[in-house]
Amino acid sequence: VRRKILRGQTSELYHQMVRVCGAYAVHYASKAISCRKAGHGSDLVTAGGSTLEALTAVHGSTTAQNLCELKCGQEGTDEKPLHFSLTGYVSKRCVETTRGTPNNKKDRFTLFINDRLVEST
Repeated sequence: VRRKILRGQTSELYHQMVRVCGAYAVHYASKAISCRKAGHGSDLVTAGGSTLEALTAVHGSTTAQNLCELKCGQEGTDEKPLHFSLTGYVSKRCVETTRGTPNNKKDRFTLFINDRLVEST
């Protein structure tokens, strides 16, 4: 049954898998990631490099051009042992596309906490 689902052109499960692979491709930008259906072209390819290169490969150049980098952190001390760091990118609202065609008009917030994907729609 699962193979039949994955063979379909517009399989929702396959699109979800590509979204998750894309999120991990951005989080682990130095690693090369490819996702494709058997007998079809690749739907997602990242070559391994910078986070901005991975964001461009996954979300397109329009989204990547509208990004603002976030960096924040605080070193812990003996009196205040809490240490945290935050690194990320924010863009204005964009419509998610697949090969130039809008496929999802929902707002999406993707976050990794302790290297685990947390997604909010």
